[in-house]
Amino acid sequence: MINALYASQDGGTRSFEDGNGTGFGWKAIVDMFARECQRRDIGHARMVPKLREIHVIRDSWTKLNVFPAKIMQQEQVLSELNSYVTQSPIPDDADNVRLTLRYLEACRDLFEDGFLSHDKITSMGSEPMLSIHKGFSHFEKWYNELSEESIGTQDPRFLSWQTWDLLRVCVYGFTGFATWFLDEYPEHFISPVRLSGSAVETLFSQFKSTARGKLSAMNYPTVRAAHLVKHTVTPHHSSKGYRDTPLQLCEVPLEKKKYERTIKPNQ
Repeated sequence: MINALYASQDGGTRSFEDGNGTGFGWKAIVDMFARECQRRDIGHARMVPKLREIHVIRDSWTKLNVFPAKIMQQEQVLSELNSYVTQSPIPDDADNVRLTLRYLEACRDLFEDGFLSHDKITSMGSEPMLSIHKGFSHFEKWYNELSEESIGTQDPRFLSWQTWDLLRVCVYGFTGFATWFLDEYPEHFISPVRLSGSAVETLFSQFKSTARGKLSAMNYPTVRAAHLVKHTVTPHHSSKGYRDTPLQLCEVPLEKKKYERTIKPNQ
């Protein structure tokens, strides 16, 4: 989601707009870093001390790194943007920055307070579940505002269809799992952060590799079946001592064929 926002920079593949035609995007982050540099130069304390230039001017490695994505959802970044749009006199680009702030707040609700929360989920009304649906409702509302104009699957004013599709799979899939688990095991609880480990990420990375980078809800069952076939016919080898345990999936569509060697009497 942060990389999607980065794609809305000047000359990027996205040109985000809300339903009223007000544009927003990564420029608000670039301007925020410029204000941070100005505070540093005049000897004032920075509001986002962990923000670095490489987090703003992102290369391919930074896009894959977790920390630069997490820092954009932290309270320090949100507080800096909020103080900017509420200062007096109100800046000319306040509306644009405010929309970027809402985007990041929705990401925080989805991930930091939702999927990556350390709180326990004991019911569908638990705080992490409410936070996930609160964050998702922002993007759903944004989509509905633009869909009234019949936006296409590659409309630059909204998320790419791959990002939007996988976000819905993530939210609906987790909601469905939580509903089933709490009904089946009411005496237990769910720890969301435990379901977001590198073992799960590795699994979906393999799915995406099998789909040649085009994993979606349409081809997910086929890709999953292909992964199960590969897992069945090829033994899994993992580094000794690695902390992650390979996930074992059920419903294997293919079984190894057993061959019996026949020994002749004269052998």
